[in-house]
Amino acid sequence: GTGHITTSYIDVISGPSKTADVEGILVPGIHGPREVILIVVERPEMVSKPEVYHCIGCGSCLTICPTYCAIGNRFGRESYLGGVGVAKASIIDPMEEVFYCTTCNLCRENCPVEIPVKDILLKQRREYVKRYNLVQGHEKLIQNIRETGRIFKDLPVQVRKEKKARMVYFKGCMSTFRREEIAQAAEDLLDKTGADYTLIDERCCGSPILKTGSGIEELIDYNISRIEESGAETILFTCPGCLDTFKNHYPEKYDLLHISEYLKEEVDAGKIQLKEVGETVTYHKPCHLRTDAPEEIIRQIQGTIYKEIKEGCCGAGGGVRSAYPEISKVIAEERLKVTKETGAETILSACPFCKDNLKEGEQPIKDLTEYLNEMIE
Repeated sequence: GTGHITTSYIDVISGPSKTADVEGILVPGIHGPREVILIVVERPEMVSKPEVYHCIGCGSCLTICPTYCAIGNRFGRESYLGGVGVAKASIIDPMEEVFYCTTCNLCRENCPVEIPVKDILLKQRREYVKRYNLVQGHEKLIQNIRETGRIFKDLPVQVRKEKKARMVYFKGCMSTFRREEIAQAAEDLLDKTGADYTLIDERCCGSPILKTGSGIEELIDYNISRIEESGAETILFTCPGCLDTFKNHYPEKYDLLHISEYLKEEVDAGKIQLKEVGETVTYHKPCHLRTDAPEEIIRQIQGTIYKEIKEGCCGAGGGVRSAYPEISKVIAEERLKVTKETGAETILSACPFCKDNLKEGEQPIKDLTEYLNEMIE
């Protein structure tokens, strides 16, 4: 890229050239009209999201976008491809392609002018839902949350007696209903470290509803009321999506930590002694996790050979897996090719959605909580 920010303005032809053959002596007849009629069509929506017009067309976002790499020009419009192309086209009329985005935010991290494509597309999803209703794959998901408070229509979970505690472990829907082994490992680790924590009769954090274009006020009010009853000051998460939702949409009154951050503190303080393991591992970093704590812990494990890989998306996020499983599957397959090239015996991650979407690969995948729980002496 050039680093030049393209403005949302256009040049207007205002008459014959003042710098060329004005008298028409050398090349007569090519200087255009003496008068110009300018018709202005007022489209205020075109400047409602001016950030998209900052695009300099360098293509940096396309090389990293998991959806574009999976389906190519299907994610884009006309001369503008990828998420920014969909964002531009949807300013006039929201299109279903706004739901193809996994919300990984890798495009912004690689954009020289930092266009917030994810945020723009999330707003456009809300406009789409207002105008056309939910996309088909999201209807059941939202119905489940409205009826049960959770994304899966399973029986309610029997929560251990709620008590007053310094910390709440917010398990999240996926760890509660589909990847129960992650929640169990997390609780084991908290018990082994003597953590003063409790569980609550939680409901969905609201992330799936936000990603599908709706509001989450009722869920926020309910979860906050249960946390308030516990007296907790800190909330721990094993799901980066839940953590991200709390950080950006819940009241700013608690310390919010991914469990890896808590465990890193315990390891550094010498409260956790890890067995030496002679194993080669790689780590898939969840898109919504903004801490390096998992990698720092992995590097501290004696005997473990850590093979780093570049950041990438598993394909489960943003509601893509529920509405467009075929896109999600291709993204997961591409990610598994990257992990396989490392020769690692085990893939580690720190997100229940990532584990669930990458579980079909040849390499076994474990959540960091499971891995550490097996290694504590």
